[in-house]
Amino acid sequence: MFIKSCLSKLLALGLLARGTMSVAPSTEEAGAPLQPPSLLPAKNLFKFPSGIWAEKEAFRKNGQQIMGTVIKPWVYLIDPQKQQLGRLLYNFPKEDYNATFAVNELEDGFFSILVGKWNASFVGYKGSMDLWTIDFRGRYGDEAKIQKHQNIPDAIVLDGAAVLNKKKGYLLAGDGNAGSLFLIDTKKKTSRAVLTDDLLKGQPGRLPPEGFGVNGVKIRNDGQVYFTGEGRGILGKVAFDVNTGEPKKGAKIKTIFSQQGRLLDDFCFGPDGSIYLSAVDKGVLKLEEEDPAGVRQIVDLPGTNSVDFGRTPRDMNTLYAGRAVFDPTGVYRVEGAVEA
Repeated sequence: MFIKSCLSKLLALGLLARGTMSVAPSTEEAGAPLQPPSLLPAKNLFKFPSGIWAEKEAFRKNGQQIMGTVIKPWVYLIDPQKQQLGRLLYNFPKEDYNATFAVNELEDGFFSILVGKWNASFVGYKGSMDLWTIDFRGRYGDEAKIQKHQNIPDAIVLDGAAVLNKKKGYLLAGDGNAGSLFLIDTKKKTSRAVLTDDLLKGQPGRLPPEGFGVNGVKIRNDGQVYFTGEGRGILGKVAFDVNTGEPKKGAKIKTIFSQQGRLLDDFCFGPDGSIYLSAVDKGVLKLEEEDPAGVRQIVDLPGTNSVDFGRTPRDMNTLYAGRAVFDPTGVYRVEGAVEA
């Protein structure tokens, strides 16, 4: 029923038509329209069971990929160097959760994963979000010790997150239902909203995905917090103080790229300095030099909702994309995203 409801919503929004994704012409708010694409092939690397959707991921130092899922509250461990080699690492209690979200490395070999519950309209329940830890250190190895770490009582749906200060244990997470950035102190086990803004919210009066706000969250340049606003189709940034965990005094959100109708989910920074964005309605977009005039589609893969580059020397220029909605869902490999 949950899957059927999700698909029904996408059909109602005009995202699915005859088995392919249909994109209505978008209204440009800032920046240039997408440039004519020079598309790269995407090869399915690991296929999830039918109806299970890829979500956020992180890479271990050894190159293995930790990938969460929605529809079922699962987390997988995938070896991207070997075709269809992966396994279910953990099945979170289905009576408490139905989705896993951001995965982040808090310390070497020690990861966090956000786990929660939402309904068929992608609206969550306040107080249902928990942070669990996945410990690969020492004797746990690839089996990992997985346990609940803390509840985030004031959050509704925390989707994307990034480590703001590793020494202090600060994690910054985006709540797409509340339109807020939450500071999670993983050492003191506390949390609070530190920034709420209209640009972090979805389109007023609309249900998700158009009504969903901040999704992907990443940090670069000592406190520059980047985020995608899914429903508004924006990529923005705002300056944070990494010591206090709050926005710097007088800091305001700057919109880097904006295109209404573009469903931006996750994103990552490439080794070439470009920003790679997962657009659920298109595939993968590439933004060079934070110049909106330079954004272009590089992969045609409707349903893309996560992107990241490999972590080892052999795949640091290889882009991996997670796919939802369209079968086969799972993980895809893209070569050539970083131009020589």
